[in-house]
Amino acid sequence: QRVVTEEYNQRYMNQPYGDVWLHLRPLCYKHHPYRWATIGADIRHVSEATLEDVRAFHERWYRPQNAIMAVAAPMKTDEQLRLVEEAFGSAKTCAIGGKWRVESDEPAQTAPRELTVRRDVPTPMVYIAWPMCNHDDQRFRLCDLLTDILGNGASSRLNRTLVRDAGLMTEADACISGDAGPGLFVLSGKMAPGHS
Repeated sequence: QRVVTEEYNQRYMNQPYGDVWLHLRPLCYKHHPYRWATIGADIRHVSEATLEDVRAFHERWYRPQNAIMAVAAPMKTDEQLRLVEEAFGSAKTCAIGGKWRVESDEPAQTAPRELTVRRDVPTPMVYIAWPMCNHDDQRFRLCDLLTDILGNGASSRLNRTLVRDAGLMTEADACISGDAGPGLFVLSGKMAPGHS
């Protein structure tokens, strides 16, 4: 618990802008589990967990039916499947296992949501996020390509327009969250001195 709590402090609380996603996710998601960071919605969930809580979580989720295997090898699919079956075919599924992919009816966002957080950081930063498609949707690759065009490198559209030409920002970026479920399309930037 102390190690995880220290990781939380180091990763989220002890660096500028470290807690951005702790605020952005619950602003974007109201029902889906993506509203929580992987480390938890609140670090007290870790610090107050009992050994029995941890055992119960492990028993429910760390099950063969929740495993994903990726195989990359210069061989035919039939041979890969034979080797996988040979190595893991005896693993049995368990009735108490949880469904790892949680389906959640996230309501359509019909109005903007906004949050201003004040922190002692080197410069103000802005994040703008939109809900987007699932990872297996055909449009996912288009969104990924679009964020590269908008924010990847010195010649990207956001960098050229907002940083180099207008001087409004010192950094500008675009990314997708890359989640298996409904993801986020995110633009971000650090404001240049004298701009809010």
